[in-house]
Amino acid sequence: MEFTENITVHENGNHDWQRISELEYLKFVDEDIPVTVFLSLLSIIGSIGNAHAFLVYYLRYKPSNHRTFVVSLAAIDLIASAISIPFEIYDIRYSYTFTSSLACKSFRTMNHVVIVASGLLLGVIAVERFRKACQPLETQLGPKGAICACVFSVVGSAIFSIPAFILYDSTQEDLNITVSVFGNTTTFEDKFSVLHVFDCQIATKYSKSIFNKGYNGMFLLLSTSVFILCIVMYSFVGKALYKQTKFRMRAQSLKRRPSNSSLTSTTITKLDKSTGYIQEEESSSTGDRKRSILRKSSSASLNAISPRNHRRMDRTRRITLMFLVATAVSYIGFVPNLVILLIKSLNRKQYTKISNTLGGGTDILLRLYFLNNVTNPLVYCFLDEKFRTELMMLYRKLAFWNKTHKRVY
Repeated sequence: MEFTENITVHENGNHDWQRISELEYLKFVDEDIPVTVFLSLLSIIGSIGNAHAFLVYYLRYKPSNHRTFVVSLAAIDLIASAISIPFEIYDIRYSYTFTSSLACKSFRTMNHVVIVASGLLLGVIAVERFRKACQPLETQLGPKGAICACVFSVVGSAIFSIPAFILYDSTQEDLNITVSVFGNTTTFEDKFSVLHVFDCQIATKYSKSIFNKGYNGMFLLLSTSVFILCIVMYSFVGKALYKQTKFRMRAQSLKRRPSNSSLTSTTITKLDKSTGYIQEEESSSTGDRKRSILRKSSSASLNAISPRNHRRMDRTRRITLMFLVATAVSYIGFVPNLVILLIKSLNRKQYTKISNTLGGGTDILLRLYFLNNVTNPLVYCFLDEKFRTELMMLYRKLAFWNKTHKRVY
């Protein structure tokens, strides 16, 4: 590690720690302001947004898989926004004087837990959406099953993150600087000085070990597998939703078609297992009508789509779209981090070249994965009309309570 600026110090003084603090501050001002501002905005927006999402879904929604998943994601994202991101800012600010080993290990492990748990939950949600849309007659995940899936995701991510507690530590590095040393005369000379600094990163003894490379490989494999799983699941879900939309448009056109006395229209009602909704196909005959009916349940109506079914289908479609967008944003933010870390591990010179070209942008791209923990409430707000309505009702009730409370006192 090398610092290129000249720092003027007096020969008679020996204040290494003060010099390190000065260099640390200069580095922060020169290089780290953009990423600090970026992370600060994410922390503020994410903390406020996830707190609102947690309260609204927990207090105003009826128990359901949808509610369980959103509340779990909001809790994880709130921890990331309120704790993990501020720690990241602290680590950036004190990149030369981070001496607490326990704090380093604890917060790095927490970062891994929230990242892995969020990714696993998005994978579980993708599978649940797939089964609901494409396998409606199969056994579905119930409310208790959804809670168990969320708990197992968090516990599994905690177990998976244990190696991070071992790998990370407050690590000593040598900082090479050039100093201008003044003597008793007006002349001076440049000398090289080596300072010992401490940063929260992979411990030196593990930096090139098989353990570290193996863990990073497992992390890459897990994230890639979940990413591919989500793509495959939502591809099938998108196909099923397209079929449902196409069928509904066809059913509406059939209802508007005028009757013909010479042609008796008969309806063959069947269940499309790929969509989970009763579909109707029209056939014509001049004799007796044949009707083949396969009911989804004993209470299934022969009317293909009732207004209630319309609303239910629209609600299911919006929820699926909401989770799809949340998953897409999550992995859009994660990919730059993954690519840069791969380049860094495979070709250090190329990484240095990219880092010099992008400057402070490299630090932002490396931490872009925090977008996943911040954007979910924004996705709910834009795509879930009920969330907006319930949020407004919650604020009205709070305003009414505040007004009443003031009158009492």
